[in-house]
Amino acid sequence: MHALPAHPNLHLWDITRCPPDWRVDSRHDPYHRLYWVHAGLVRYQDAAGGFPLEAGKVYLFPAHAAYRMTQDPADPLVCLWFHFSLDRTLPDAPQVFEPAPESPAALLLEALEAMVSNREEEAVVGCTLEALLLCLCGRLLLSSDPSDRLSPVLRHIHARYAANPSNAELADIAGYNVRYFIRLFHGRYGRTPQEYLADYRCFQAERMLLGGMQVQQAAQAAGYGDAKAFSRFFKKRYGFAPTTYRRRLLP
Repeated sequence: MHALPAHPNLHLWDITRCPPDWRVDSRHDPYHRLYWVHAGLVRYQDAAGGFPLEAGKVYLFPAHAAYRMTQDPADPLVCLWFHFSLDRTLPDAPQVFEPAPESPAALLLEALEAMVSNREEEAVVGCTLEALLLCLCGRLLLSSDPSDRLSPVLRHIHARYAANPSNAELADIAGYNVRYFIRLFHGRYGRTPQEYLADYRCFQAERMLLGGMQVQQAAQAAGYGDAKAFSRFFKKRYGFAPTTYRRRLLP
């Protein structure tokens, strides 16, 4: 099997029946969402239009994109879902797949659902998700642009987010001057490098909270100056404090 140019970096994953007030309001979130829909009346909407989600289909929603999803509270979303990032870009429009019964993709989805239900280790889930992504959109993932200088920047941010790398450091990795680098990065991802870094640090801190860390520990491990700075950023983004996050884990 081919290897992806970068393995999926898992943030969160589960099998969920969503509560009545569930919705998604993506504001250029720095991760992809993948849903295998089992049931529910859900509508996706972005600036280009919208469509309903259908049971049995797999949806790959883009990172760095603005979109919304809402559901009928009387018929809530039930799905296997993953939040993950990659060190390269995928199309900026949602991708829809309908794996045929007994196809490799269908078998991998069933395996992933069993792994998630049994709380298998992240490395095992990540390896299987990688295989699924290759089945669903391998040509997109295996194609590469030798002139792309931003993928190494993403890899550096993902590895060194807690060290809070500066624009100058990131521009040096890309081989551009700082002003041009910031403009290029914003044009590709819809965010400045520091906005992307701030979002990525916050999502890593979320993951630590879900793993059992206290707010102070997660803030320090993710590179925040103190817990108050992390709490302010978190509440500004989500509208509630990180101390309540575990009670509001949603796909």
